[in-house]
Amino acid sequence: MSWQRVGDSLSLAERDIRDKGEDSEVRVEEALRSLIQRGEIFNYYRPPRDGEYYKNGWDFLVFPDDDWIIPLQVKSSDYGKQEHTNKYGLRIPCVVVKGYYSPREMEEIVLVALGISNKGLREILEATEHHQLDTLGEALREVLTQDPNDAD
Repeated sequence: MSWQRVGDSLSLAERDIRDKGEDSEVRVEEALRSLIQRGEIFNYYRPPRDGEYYKNGWDFLVFPDDDWIIPLQVKSSDYGKQEHTNKYGLRIPCVVVKGYYSPREMEEIVLVALGISNKGLREILEATEHHQLDTLGEALREVLTQDPNDAD
């Protein structure tokens, strides 16, 4: 094989990785939009690819609330996530996008990566729905099942 063909093969592989990464970011962006519509996050920002945020491992800045920002890195493989963790530690949450995730699973994976998922707590409360709960459990159920669009 000539050096030209090796170079061409590497270029194709790099382009394939870049495309897979871009597809993963698009899926996360769709999940973030849905989370905004459901009131689970306030907003998000997607920095330009050539900007400083992006160069520092921030694919998105997620605003769970109007005064709270969490950077988020998106990877298309577990290996990529490990490389990210080795470079940045755990201070920048990272989500791995798998092709078989449904849109709802993608939303939950994003919430878990950001540390703001309450799915486990909701499941516990739903499982105990037919059992008598103490005052704390009742209060938690009321808060978690409250429609975020209802005004107090």
